[in-house]
Amino acid sequence: MSFTIKLAGTPYEFQAEASETILQAGDKAGFLLPSACRSGACGACKAQVLSGTVALGPHEPFALTEADQKLGLTLLCSAKATSDCEIKVRDVKLAQKKPEGVQAEIVEKTLLDPSIMRLVLKRADGALFEFKAGQTYAVELPGNQKRYYSVASSQNQKETVEFLIRKVTNGMFTGMLFSDMIRVGDKMRLKGPEGTSTFQTPKGRKAVFLATGTGIASVKSIVSTLVENNDLEGRELFIYWGVRTSQELVVGEIFEEWAAAHPQIHYTGVVSREDTWPGAKGHVQTFAAADNGDMTDMDAYLCGSNSMIKAAVNYLTARCGLREDHIFMDNFGF
Repeated sequence: MSFTIKLAGTPYEFQAEASETILQAGDKAGFLLPSACRSGACGACKAQVLSGTVALGPHEPFALTEADQKLGLTLLCSAKATSDCEIKVRDVKLAQKKPEGVQAEIVEKTLLDPSIMRLVLKRADGALFEFKAGQTYAVELPGNQKRYYSVASSQNQKETVEFLIRKVTNGMFTGMLFSDMIRVGDKMRLKGPEGTSTFQTPKGRKAVFLATGTGIASVKSIVSTLVENNDLEGRELFIYWGVRTSQELVVGEIFEEWAAAHPQIHYTGVVSREDTWPGAKGHVQTFAAADNGDMTDMDAYLCGSNSMIKAAVNYLTARCGLREDHIFMDNFGF
């Protein structure tokens, strides 16, 4: 059985099977809907059900609160339609046909750390990439599987895209990537861009970025774009990057250089499992709270693991007054 899903404020609609989530149905129909983690853990795909009914599946309570549900909100990555529905997405501009997959060629593989690789690709057809800083691409794998990675390069760099990829134990794609099974010159299929954790902070409002692991990729993309566009006037950016050991701060020097050259940029590398590290130790949200205090009029961009995002949301909303509608999340379990 299938149901019609209408996107409020747009001329678009698509069919959703009762067995699939609304986000999966939108993907299959070729639409770009707000999303990030796709596992009910971040809230990026939160949408309002204007009419019809849905069955909400497993999700983190902080991603969709009881108060949210009373307002008719749901998570597109977790909800399955049980009737025809009309839904209102957070950003109607993103409810548009998304681009088809493209063939891409690997032009660089650089091991930055035993578990982190810099991967650079160009389009095989010679065309340019078009994306917004903070968005992601999906690497399409056999068996209709996908792996999502945030772009690490500036949106001005259209000839290639850069990714920072962590090796996953027993991971199919990273197992091949970190060996000679995938080499420079090989081709792979990308689909995207996707994601809504783009930079949306107006001038005059401070922005704080909390990242763990390779979640720093989207932060690097956003900040490099602002720097290249000379768009720092009237802004103040606080960046906290959490890793286990200092050797994992593989692009830390870039942020240090930006902070030294631009007084609007503040960067702190936070290490959690290295006793001899002379810098900040512990959790990124602790340092963000200590440095900024009242965060009621700040935007927060959270990029990284489920555990960090959950802890940061709970800590910063309770301790610093950070507003939930000022939180943007990029969650892929880094």
